Amino acid sequence: MVAALQAPEPRVRFAAVQAIAQAKQRHHVPQLTDVAATESDRVTFYAVWQALRELAAPPALQGLLKDGRAGVRRAALLALLESRALAAPAVQPFVQDSDPVTAGIAASWLAKSAGNPLIDIYPKPGDFFDSVNVRLTPGIKPATLRYTLDGSEPTARSEKGGPGRFTSTTTLKAALFVNDQKVGNSVGGVYRKRDSHVKLPALGGVDQPTTVSQVLALLPTANPQRGPDLFTAAACVACHRVGDTGRTVGPDLSAIGDRDDADSVIRSILLPNQIIVEGYSLLTVTTKDGQAYAGILESENDRSLNVVQLNGESVAIDRATITNRQSIHQSPMPAFDRVLAPAQLADLVAWLMAQRALPEKTETVTPRAKKSAAVSPGLTWGLKAERLAIHHDGGPAADAIFKNDQTVRPQVQNLPAPSGQPGMRQPPPAATAPSAHAPIHPGRWLAFGDINGQDFWRNQGRIEHVKWATAPALSGGHITFATENPLVGADDQTPAVPPWRLALSLSKGHAFLLTWAADFISAGTERVWGDQEEMGLGGRLATSFTKKNGGAVVNRAGLRGAKAAWGKPAAWAAYSREINGRVLGAAIFSAEANPTPIWWQRRDDGLMVVNGCVQRVRLPAANGPSVLNTPDSLKLHSGLWRLATLDSATIDFSKVNLAL
Repeated sequence: MVAALQAPEPRVRFAAVQAIAQAKQRHHVPQLTDVAATESDRVTFYAVWQALRELAAPPALQGLLKDGRAGVRRAALLALLESRALAAPAVQPFVQDSDPVTAGIAASWLAKSAGNPLIDIYPKPGDFFDSVNVRLTPGIKPATLRYTLDGSEPTARSEKGGPGRFTSTTTLKAALFVNDQKVGNSVGGVYRKRDSHVKLPALGGVDQPTTVSQVLALLPTANPQRGPDLFTAAACVACHRVGDTGRTVGPDLSAIGDRDDADSVIRSILLPNQIIVEGYSLLTVTTKDGQAYAGILESENDRSLNVVQLNGESVAIDRATITNRQSIHQSPMPAFDRVLAPAQLADLVAWLMAQRALPEKTETVTPRAKKSAAVSPGLTWGLKAERLAIHHDGGPAADAIFKNDQTVRPQVQNLPAPSGQPGMRQPPPAATAPSAHAPIHPGRWLAFGDINGQDFWRNQGRIEHVKWATAPALSGGHITFATENPLVGADDQTPAVPPWRLALSLSKGHAFLLTWAADFISAGTERVWGDQEEMGLGGRLATSFTKKNGGAVVNRAGLRGAKAAWGKPAAWAAYSREINGRVLGAAIFSAEANPTPIWWQRRDDGLMVVNGCVQRVRLPAANGPSVLNTPDSLKLHSGLWRLATLDSATIDFSKVNLAL
């Protein structure tokens, strides 16, 4: 085992480190320390410092902080910080460590523990009128901020302090320096000066409130070319981004035409409290010293809460000082029904609805996968950049995303009920702790936390879309398609090449059935399945369906509540609640053909995951995990039923399962 730590192949070193950690072989800490000193593979280095954290006592790790080898100091610092075994005074000296990476880790931790970014820029890069005064604040002290205004990398000889007022388009880049050594990454962006030729009526200047029906009637003759000026003049750019224009305090509108319809967009502008995107409701916070804050939750950890205030400025609030925190079902966005005249809003919405993803440049599809001209009584589809957009009766039904830079695996977003009621988590999700949940829980997905030691759930490995195995097609009221999706680990090795086969259909008139099947075919090597949760089809419901808001959890065995159902085998599980005399929610069904009884991961926050890849998939190997040998294959098949009934009658999910 010790010899394997020096193997030339990173996968072998990674496996050896994991084996030592799992076997609790504390006598091998010196050998792990030697690996940390020279390890260049990012994933293996992560495994090394995690192993040191588990096997070495804090006093021993603190001794390693004095080691002359940079990699050893870095590994020891990471292990101690992860275990919360160091206070800020003990971390402070490492900001001046001779190793820039170690110094950056120490500085970032100190800033984060104080509730600050390493460098705070206010206002954030984006568009401005006339002029903008830019302020830079270091997240730690003592430190010096240096910057450039031409996009070049700051050095110890660059201008220091704050750049002050910009009156023209400027590219800012800033970096933190301690004793003339750069610490952490540079930050910055483009401050773009915009001129608007549109004069809007003053607030309250529209005599009669603009209505949805007025704007809809004007849309066919609207002029979308006026949209950019209206977007700027109405100050939409202060909170929203379209392409390179604006800021992302509120939802990004760059591809709003792909995921929403004109009626919803108009209502969101005129009556923003009617349609609030999850994660963008108003948050109010009061503290012991009598201060009050209101805005949008940006992020939080165990020490601080970051809120983007209504003026766009971010503030870090010490959690220990909070006396009251309340999320209000109210949008921070003001209503524009007395600001924008009907014709102006029609022009703006026409432009927004034209905002779609850029044409695909790299995707190669068969002739059948070109944008469909077929029209059915209910379901239609169209191929767009990086997604397949499915519509029902002209409204959005689902987006099958096959490429996303944040969530590097296929996913399905925007799956309402056939009547249009939302219920599944919509992108972007709420910025709740931990922040990693945003890219991990995108909507509906199929992912696996441990295959051959690689984590495809937390986006450490990726599931790539290579090509269409079966091009999208509409037949018999179903839209079906299949894609080839190799699993590529962090080491760029491919343990499996499963084609995803998906279908969407209308079920019983009040539900959509999304079926997701995967056939795992070996890529020439054996596959080892980790025995853990997060190994299958998952979905996340919106906050309004969680337990605290009246959502009910039940499974086939009759167990109610996430705590009771967690870890238990069952043929199906459901999450639902009654709203305005209708039952809304979702259920996941496992096909009887699946190789083993599945078990459920359920949480009160709306998460449902069906786990089918555990030890029961195949007989355990001698060391415990399940092993699938070449040329075996594993077929997994599940369905998600998204419903909104016509009345409040109790649903017999077992009967639905049999019918499906």
